[in-house]
Amino acid sequence: MISRPAVTGLLALLVVTFACGRERTAQASELKNTDDAVLTVQNDYLNDVAVYAVRAGTKTRVATVYGFKTETIPLKSSILTGAGTVRLLIQPLTTGQQYVTEPVTVLPGDSVQLTVRNPINLTSVTVIHR
Repeated sequence: MISRPAVTGLLALLVVTFACGRERTAQASELKNTDDAVLTVQNDYLNDVAVYAVRAGTKTRVATVYGFKTETIPLKSSILTGAGTVRLLIQPLTTGQQYVTEPVTVLPGDSVQLTVRNPINLTSVTVIHR
């Protein structure tokens, strides 16, 4: 029979493993606003990265994504206001590198998939219009 301290330790280990290992995704309530677009960042890069939306010369930080993790977050309609395009700027937190995507048109309700690759210049962005 397994001792009570061993069972307790095993349960604690499982809780910590699942808590640390899960990917962060936006809650349904965060994605409810149809005026927002949805940005999914798949970080296949070794380091954590900061992701910015760059529009009309203004840079807005939209996410920080840990290395080898995926996050889904709303791209607020305030970033997308008016016609035009957005570039996504990716900055690894541990290096001086950065990568800027080509301009993409993102409308409210669209789904944007950003895949950060290693090396970073192989990063890609895809927009699925609703």
